[in-house]
Amino acid sequence: MKLLLKRARILSILILAVSFLGCEDDDDANGLPEVLAGFTQTIIENTGVVTFINISENADAFEWDFGDGTTSTEIDPIKTFESGTFTVTLTASNAAGASSTFEDELVIVIPNPITLPITFDDANVDYDGNSGTFGGAAFEIVANPDESGTNAVASEVGQITNIGAAFEGFFFNLGTPLDLTDDKTVTINFWSEVAIDVLMKLEQGTGADTEISASHGGTGWEQLSFDFTSSDSFSRLTFFVDGPGTTAGTFFIDDIEQEETAGGGGSGDTPTEAAPTPPARDAADVISLFSNAYTDITVDTFYAGFSAGGGVTDVQVAGDDTKLYTDLDFAGIETLTESVDLSSMTNLHIDVWTTTSFDLVTGVVDFGGDGFGSGNDTRGDATTTLAAGSWTSIDVTIADLQTASLTATPTDFSQLILDVVDVTGTIYVDNIYFYNDAPGGGDTPTEAAPTPPARDAADVISLFSDAYTDITVDTFYAGFSAGGGVADVQVAGDDTKQYTDLDFAGIETLTASVDLSSMTNFHIDVWTATSFDFVTGVVDFGGDGFGSGNDTRG
Repeated sequence: MKLLLKRARILSILILAVSFLGCEDDDDANGLPEVLAGFTQTIIENTGVVTFINISENADAFEWDFGDGTTSTEIDPIKTFESGTFTVTLTASNAAGASSTFEDELVIVIPNPITLPITFDDANVDYDGNSGTFGGAAFEIVANPDESGTNAVASEVGQITNIGAAFEGFFFNLGTPLDLTDDKTVTINFWSEVAIDVLMKLEQGTGADTEISASHGGTGWEQLSFDFTSSDSFSRLTFFVDGPGTTAGTFFIDDIEQEETAGGGGSGDTPTEAAPTPPARDAADVISLFSNAYTDITVDTFYAGFSAGGGVTDVQVAGDDTKLYTDLDFAGIETLTESVDLSSMTNLHIDVWTTTSFDLVTGVVDFGGDGFGSGNDTRGDATTTLAAGSWTSIDVTIADLQTASLTATPTDFSQLILDVVDVTGTIYVDNIYFYNDAPGGGDTPTEAAPTPPARDAADVISLFSDAYTDITVDTFYAGFSAGGGVADVQVAGDDTKQYTDLDFAGIETLTASVDLSSMTNFHIDVWTATSFDFVTGVVDFGGDGFGSGNDTRG
């Protein structure tokens, strides 16, 4: 019993000791160290990523308010901000209920990528990191130096300085690709004090690079429009001021925008109306390569092996068969299996439709009867500016092509060249044919030559005419003549001389000399199914016969 009491007294003492010590801790808690909230941060430049470093004291709970509507209870949160100014607040607390608040203002600047529209007025756009120059050109952003024309406002603009090198320029890498699926027109404000062409090229896309030129009139700020035909998307926008030219100087650009493409005869990049229907013609008056209106000859290919572009396909436009050339640089249409004689034709016709305006060269090539590259090849070109969004009917005379170096005797037509000048373009083509536009058609006139006026007999020396009395002519086809000969025919009841396959012919009055000293003019009427140059030469023997040394010719 004594032992139990003794143990009880010891236990009581221990309990009292423990209780006493516990009361000492409670007293200390009333004077705990103060909670102090605080933080620092590190910012990853150009990204908006902020790592917060919590330096609060005597706290075990944290509430963050980032000033953009988001919060966190992490100790050291990592947060991604957009550009802007934000007040970040940290409330720190402990289990005893003590708390403290700390706040700091953050300014976040994230450079924006270059996207259309480009105005140069947003200082937060990273032009330095997403643009470049080449070929010697320089680019910088400056204040608008001339508030007039199509840009009569105070704004920032791009300044381009050319040193005068061919194909110098600058480019923008776009943060959002330029998508040409629906809207295919890009416009810019451009300043120049000289007339100049501006070439816009789209690169790094889902399809082939494409480019378009626009002409500036040299009157200060003007709006230029670039109408593309591609349906791809592109991440690089490149400009060449004066393209292949070497114009040096300072130019300005602003307001690069994508706009809705105007239709104008079509919908988007496709014509909705067929090409004009060709007129009815005699079969002998037409050589058709491709047309629903006529019977076509054999064409070996509409896209020869040397062609450059996206190829050619057969499509229908409003029920009419049409050739579609995509992203065309140049193409060759060939008739190699059978040579084609154009000597009876007077004109080349072709209908072309495009959404953009550019120059198209049509070239007619004759192989001279001995194949390509033999040395007898000749080619005549004609250039036509195509209208945007409507059919352009190209009609070129064979005579003009001959002036441009096509042979005078085009009896071996073998190639028709379609060449888009300086750029690539998508074109729809129809009604490719040659025709004879001579009166009466065919290779025979249906109307007589014009009737000469009445003249006194003394005022006329006639060699051949139903209107006057003819002198004696020894021959209308002298022995030195070259060709198929001469025949007497009638045209609408009028006596006529027909020279076939003529190279040259001599008409001679040797039996009796003819005195032209009282005459003032020489006249002759000529009809041909084809256009070519024709020389008439008058020869005087000087009174002592041919070859005496006194012969003269005009």
